[in-house]
Amino acid sequence: MRKKKRIDKKKATRPPLNIWLYVSAILFIFILILLFLRPATSLEEKLETVFEINGTTYVAYDHPLVTAYVIYDPACDNALCDVNAFKQQILTTLTPAIRFEDLEFTSPEATSLINAHRITSVPAFMFDKNIRSVGNFEFIQEFFVERDDMYLLRIPAGKYIATPHNVPAHVKGSATPKVTVTQFCSFTSTFCAQLKTTLDTVLREYTDQLTIHFIHFNRGGPDTTLIHASECASEQGKFWEMHDALFARQSELDENGEVQTGILSEIGFDLGLDMATFETCMNDTHRFDAKLKEMQNTIADFSLQATPSLFANDTFIQGVIDEAELRAMLAE
Repeated sequence: MRKKKRIDKKKATRPPLNIWLYVSAILFIFILILLFLRPATSLEEKLETVFEINGTTYVAYDHPLVTAYVIYDPACDNALCDVNAFKQQILTTLTPAIRFEDLEFTSPEATSLINAHRITSVPAFMFDKNIRSVGNFEFIQEFFVERDDMYLLRIPAGKYIATPHNVPAHVKGSATPKVTVTQFCSFTSTFCAQLKTTLDTVLREYTDQLTIHFIHFNRGGPDTTLIHASECASEQGKFWEMHDALFARQSELDENGEVQTGILSEIGFDLGLDMATFETCMNDTHRFDAKLKEMQNTIADFSLQATPSLFANDTFIQGVIDEAELRAMLAE
C-alpha cells in the first residue's frame, strides 16, 4: 500500500495501519522506559513534592519547566496532524511539566524555527534545552534530534512542507524539468528495482521533461558495500552505469547477507573502470563517510522509514509510483 502527502492545498488521506503501528511503538517504548528505568521514589519522597495552599493542591517537579514549540497546519485533517493527541501522550509519558506554545506553520515565529532547524513536516514538536533535565532523558534521547541546543521529537510526517529536490544527489534527465522525481533507494530493495524500471521507461519518452535524483537509503549489511561501489564508480564518471548494473544483477550480489565482491569486480571490469583505482577506492572504507552522513541526515530530516520513498514534484509517495500516474503528471 502506498501513502501520499501533498504540500499543496489537497487534503491528505488517512494514514495506513503501518504508520499507526510506528506511532504506537514510539509511545509504547516511551511508557516502558519511564515505568521501568525511572529511579525508584519512596512514598515519603512523593509526599514532599505534593503540597496544598489555600485548598489548592500543587505538585513540584525536580526539573525546570520545559517549553515545547508546536508547529502545525490548521488545514491538515490527516489524523497524524492531530496535535492534541500527541500532546496528551507527551504529557502522560514524558512529564506534565511542559508548556506548549502553538505556532501556525506560516507564522513568522514558526517560519524562523523551520528555517533555523531544517523542519520539513508538520506537526513538529521542538523542545527547549530544559528537556535534558527531565529524569531518564538519557534513555529516550534517541527519539529526539538535537538542533542547535533544541530538540526535535521524531514523529511521522502528517504533511510535508518542504521537498528534498535541492539536496545533494546523483542526477540525470532534463536540466529544465516539468517533473522532478527524488528517490531514496537501496540497491538491495526489490521494490527499488521495480521503481528503476518504471522511471527508465518514462524517462526514455520524456527526456526533456523529467529529471531523476537518486539518494542512497542505507539499510545496512550489503547495502553499505554496494553504495561504496557505486560511489567509487562515480569518481570515474560511471555512477549510473554502476547503478544499472547493481540492480540488473541484484539477485547475484547478495548471498546470505554477504556481498559477492568477485561479481563487483566483474561489473567494474565490464564497465571499463580503471580496476586498480577502483580496488584502491573500495579498500578505503571511510572515503565517503561525510557524503553518506549528509544523505542519512536528509532521510532523518524527512522522517523516511522505508524504501522506496520518493517525491514527485510536491507529492510524497511511499512505494513504487504507478507509470500511468507519472505520465499523467508529465501531461498536465
